[in-house]
Amino acid sequence: MKYWMLLLAFPCAMAYGQINVRQLGATGNGKDDDYPALQKAIDSAVKTNGKVYIPRGRYRISKPLIAAQWTGKNYSVSSIEIYGDSRMWD
Repeated sequence: MKYWMLLLAFPCAMAYGQINVRQLGATGNGKDDDYPALQKAIDSAVKTNGKVYIPRGRYRISKPLIAAQWTGKNYSVSSIEIYGDSRMWD
């Protein structure tokens, strides 16, 4: 019973191929470095052709994000969708 309630209260991070960066550790507060969580979400989406959902916030990244899959010799072509909630002023 306890686990069932946890599933209802905590939305799945990868429901329907959607990866929520907040559930991977991104804060979106403009102070913390959100690079690791964003890159982890992108890496997961590249492997599954999934979608990355970025909720409203100010995300600080310390280095460029890479949306490609490394094959061991070179990068392979991949396709992902990144979307989120935003306004013109965000």
